[in-house]
Amino acid sequence: MKILVDVVREKKGVSQKGLAEKSGIARSHLQKIESGISMPTIRTICKIARALGVSPEELYSCKE
Repeated sequence: MKILVDVVREKKGVSQKGLAEKSGIARSHLQKIESGISMPTIRTICKIARALGVSPEELYSCKE
C-alpha cells in the first residue's frame, strides 16, 4: 500500500509547510510520510485528509 499525501498535496497546490500548519502535523513528520520512511496512524491520515479537503481513502493506493 502506498501513501499518496505528496501527490494529492501537489494537485491541491499546497506546500508541505502549508499542509503542516493547516493539519497541525510537524513538517518533518510529513516529509517522512511522503518519503515512505514513516507510516502514519489513521488519526494522522484523517488530519491530513481534512486539511486537504479529501477523504482519507483518497490518500491511499493499493497499486505497487
